[in-house]
Amino acid sequence: MEVLLFMSFFAFLCVRVAKRKGRSPALWGTLGLLTGFVGLAICLLFPKKKSSNAGASGDLPSWGYSQPGRAATNPPISPPVVARPAPSSFARGDERFGGAPREKEFVRFLNEASPTNPAKYNSAIAVVSPFLVNPVLLDTSSIEQAHDVAEASKFLMENSNTTMFDTDSLARLNKVASLRCIELSIVAGPGYLSQPGIGEAIGRMVITHVLGALQPYKFDELWFSHCFENYKKNLTASLLSEGVVGNVLVGTHGLGAIFGAAQKADKRSRKGRYSPSDLQILRTLAAQHRPVVTFVARYQQAMGWQTTTWDPVSIFEPSK
Repeated sequence: MEVLLFMSFFAFLCVRVAKRKGRSPALWGTLGLLTGFVGLAICLLFPKKKSSNAGASGDLPSWGYSQPGRAATNPPISPPVVARPAPSSFARGDERFGGAPREKEFVRFLNEASPTNPAKYNSAIAVVSPFLVNPVLLDTSSIEQAHDVAEASKFLMENSNTTMFDTDSLARLNKVASLRCIELSIVAGPGYLSQPGIGEAIGRMVITHVLGALQPYKFDELWFSHCFENYKKNLTASLLSEGVVGNVLVGTHGLGAIFGAAQKADKRSRKGRYSPSDLQILRTLAAQHRPVVTFVARYQQAMGWQTTTWDPVSIFEPSK
């Protein structure tokens, strides 16, 4: 009987730690029950599972490429393994080989040609390959180049055999190129964004890569506002969910916080109560999402729309 209680105690600890790290409580609880301290030690050593919520990541300022004049923060992205090399004429848009007639019409070619068209496939490879080999090139790319890279990498992810490409590299390149295109478009201002289709295309990139939301059926100021409101609701729910303050306390003070401050903080959050120290922790977490909101406001201002003044920290400010 004593042994069973002893093992149950470790199972309980494993469940608590697993929840804080985003791991499976059932799996780690079972391991804790069967292996005792060994299971708990392994669970503590496992890193916290990263959230897949792109819209609430708060990492927007780190665009994924280095600033001009600085070394790249990420290693070079591995180039794709291509079944057959693309003729160099595709990079020049040579029409004799079925390539895009001119470089500026590449995106139109991608949109109009059939996905099974070999010229379309090879043109996409020709566009992304230099940036996969040397991502720093995006630092000095133009709006058109960044847009072409974003469209070409998206096409390859959707239409290529996954065994032929490093899909993680393509996905990372797609996001970096999209963010570069958004930034340059906002800097270009209302004159550029007011051109037919440009404002919508950039807005849809903001929805996908900044807010992490699903694309609306149509696009206008109202629908963009709906996407932003959903982002705010999801962020608020995430910050107010049980265990957020406890996770911070465990990360700061270690395992001892599980039995003390973290456990009490979790109990308070279940009841919707927060101590002054809890609120300070939550304000600090909320402040990490300010760059995302600032980015949205810049896009709205460039489009001539009503600009948000919402501050994520206001979630935890007392009502006036």
